Amino acid sequence: TMLITIIFLETTMTLSLNRLITAPIMKLKKGVEEISTGNFDFRFKMKTKDEIGLFAESFNHMSGQIKKLLLDVEREEKKKREYELALIQEQIKPHFLYNTLDIILKLSQLGQERKAQKVTRRLADYYRNSLSGGADIIPLKEELKITLDYLELQKLRYSSMFDYKIEVSKHLEETMIPKLSLQPIVENAIEHAFKNLSETGLIHIYDAKGTHDENFYKIVIADNGVGMEPEKVKKMNMMLDSALTSQENQELKSFGMKNVNHRFKLFFGDTYGINIVSNNGTEIQIKLPKEAVYDQDHDCR
Repeated sequence: TMLITIIFLETTMTLSLNRLITAPIMKLKKGVEEISTGNFDFRFKMKTKDEIGLFAESFNHMSGQIKKLLLDVEREEKKKREYELALIQEQIKPHFLYNTLDIILKLSQLGQERKAQKVTRRLADYYRNSLSGGADIIPLKEELKITLDYLELQKLRYSSMFDYKIEVSKHLEETMIPKLSLQPIVENAIEHAFKNLSETGLIHIYDAKGTHDENFYKIVIADNGVGMEPEKVKKMNMMLDSALTSQENQELKSFGMKNVNHRFKLFFGDTYGINIVSNNGTEIQIKLPKEAVYDQDHDCR
């Protein structure tokens, strides 16, 4: 009788141990295997409040967080591509290309073949650098080359309407910046800043020395144009942070600048991007991370 009782107790304890520990651990093992294959929808269904239950609850939470992060990354990458595509579409402006080709044609007709060749090469360089390569983020020195080509082409068109000056410190040349981010700002200045200006316009691109803290640099695109009223500056800055209605955004006609600002925030974070200041002329201040590291997956940290 004693032996039967002992065997019964051992069997009961073994079954209980299997129910309380072994079976849940096997479920955990199977669940971990599911999640390791990328199935982040898997959830442990354990109602116990012991250590295994708490572990399962933590794992469910972690799995949910991983899925959310992956979706966030996917959405962010999609936004980057959408903004990049929209900006590239903005670059292929028929009137800009038509006007430049018209200049080349007139130079040829005037017998200035060498100058026409120079303009053609500048135009080819501009489109090759701005529309090819595939990289979302490039060194500042490369972005300045794209902007320089654009400025030179526009100077041919507008003759003596404006001049430009680029003064960016050598040590900032390798700072990473979204491609096609300076040129739309320069374009905006040419189109809006120098109307009704009695003197020659000036576009000045420089880094704001003395304002750098330990975390960021500031690149400034300044003009000596007509400037903007304080209320419009306020609206423009609100627009850049999507605080205006779509109708107000259309009225301000600053799609390119808003696009650029959103790309800064997507790549570097919400603390970076564009701020507009206008007194005598207008300054577009661009805040960039000081230690942005670029990897081959087109991501900056």
